[in-house]
Amino acid sequence: MKNYKKHKINPYKSKINISIILLAFLAFSCNDDNMKQVEKNDCQVYSPNSFTNTITDSWEKINERKEHIDAIVIPEDAGGGYVKVELTQSDPDLRPTLSVSIAGSKIIGGSSTQTNNKLNRVAYFSVYPGMKYSLKTFPFFNAAAYPVDYTITWDFVSQMDCFEPNDTKTDAKKVLIDDTIEAYAIAGHKEYFVSSFAEQTYDWYKVELKEPGQLKIEVLDLPKDIRIVTRVFSQDNDHISSDFLFTGSDFGASFDRGRTSINTTSNVLDPGVYYIELHPDFFEHGKKANSDLDPIPDHFNKTYKMKVTSL
Repeated sequence: MKNYKKHKINPYKSKINISIILLAFLAFSCNDDNMKQVEKNDCQVYSPNSFTNTITDSWEKINERKEHIDAIVIPEDAGGGYVKVELTQSDPDLRPTLSVSIAGSKIIGGSSTQTNNKLNRVAYFSVYPGMKYSLKTFPFFNAAAYPVDYTITWDFVSQMDCFEPNDTKTDAKKVLIDDTIEAYAIAGHKEYFVSSFAEQTYDWYKVELKEPGQLKIEVLDLPKDIRIVTRVFSQDNDHISSDFLFTGSDFGASFDRGRTSINTTSNVLDPGVYYIELHPDFFEHGKKANSDLDPIPDHFNKTYKMKVTSL
C-alpha cells in the first residue's frame, strides 16, 4: 500500500487568510463608497486680504490742497468689503477736509466742522474688487502757523463671501435643497454712487429640483438696515409666479427693512434647475457713513441667511 502523508490544518494560518479576505472586502467597499461623490454647493472659500495702509504728508501754507491719486487700491477679493478712512492732525485751530473719489467723482466729502471730533475726519464706504480710489485734503479752517503735518490711515476690511461673484444669472451659484447658506449683501462702489438696481446689488443662486414640488425660499436672518426680496426664474428666464411674505420685526418702522421673508412658488414645478434672484434694497446713505455722525451700515459686518426647501 502507498503511504499517504497526513496534512494538519494550521488554524492560525487559516485565520490570517480569512482576515486578509475580510480586509480586501472592506477596502473594496470603502473605495466603492468614495466613488459616490457627496453633492456640494458652489461655496468657494478664500482667505480675505484685510490690511491697513498709512499716508503721511503736510500742508505747507494756507488753503493748500493735497491729492493722493489712486491711493486706495482694493485687492481682487471676490466679496469686496469696505474701507475705513481717517485723517488725523493735531493743530487746535485747523479743521481738515477729506474727500474720497473714483474717476474724479466724489464718494465721500466734507470737513470736520460738523462732526464729533473737529480735529480729525473719519468715514466708511463700500468697495468693489480691483477698484482704485483717490483722496484729497485741505484745511477748511486754517491753522495759525504752517507747516501742519497730517496722517491718513485707511483700513480695508475684506468680507469673505464664498458665493461671489454671483451678480448675474450667468454667474448664479448652486445651493442645495434644505441647506442654510450665509452671504454678505455689500454693494461696492464701481463709480461715485451705487444705484438701486446696479448689477452688484444682486445675488443669484440656482437650485435643482430632483422631483416635482414647490420651492420655498426663506430669508432667515439679515442686517437691520436693508430689505431683501427674492424672485424665482426658470432656465428660460421666465419669471415664476410665487407668494412673497415679509415676516419678523420691521427695524426701520417702514420699508420692511430688517424683516425676514418667505417666498413660495404658486404651483408645483417640474424637476429641473431654477434660479433665485436675491435683491437687497438699500436706504438713505446705505453704502457709506460720510462722517462719525453716521452709523456704520449694519450690512457691512452682518450677513444674511437663506434656505431653500421643496414642498
